[in-house]
Amino acid sequence: MGTTKIEKKNRREAFKILGGLVVCGGGAFGIVHYLARREASADETVKLGAIAEYPVGEFQKRIVTVTEHGTWLTGPVEKTIWVRRNADDTFLVFSGTCPHMNCTVNLTPEKTFECPCHHSHFDEQGAVTSMPAPRPLDTLEYRVSGEGTLSVQFQNFRKALATKEFVPLT
Repeated sequence: MGTTKIEKKNRREAFKILGGLVVCGGGAFGIVHYLARREASADETVKLGAIAEYPVGEFQKRIVTVTEHGTWLTGPVEKTIWVRRNADDTFLVFSGTCPHMNCTVNLTPEKTFECPCHHSHFDEQGAVTSMPAPRPLDTLEYRVSGEGTLSVQFQNFRKALATKEFVPLT
């Protein structure tokens, strides 16, 4: 028995609809994937307290709360920063976020930094000593007020790039 013209037309229409759904679904998946992978931005000044709280030559870990602006959500998040007071009362301030893939770096007993996720290592100046991190730890700008209060400008930077690039607020 043969197939009627109506059955062929219905099958053809069904395949057209199915093909359209596959194409639209693929496009929608691509758009959602792009939006979900966008990096969150943060650009906020945080007060860390009196400079007298920071012993000379020692890194101090500080957890700060900043507002992060993401693709889907905006809200407060806790971020780690590392602060060292130098002998001349200048400071070295690192973002605690590894520039490779967003994991939080830890201070080792040798006074260097290690990322627990992919084992990048950084020296006391933030330089990469063991990859896969593509660049040094990201430094953050700081200010000391006339009253001796330390403030840091916390910012998010793009990950996995060889150069430090700020993630702008969107």
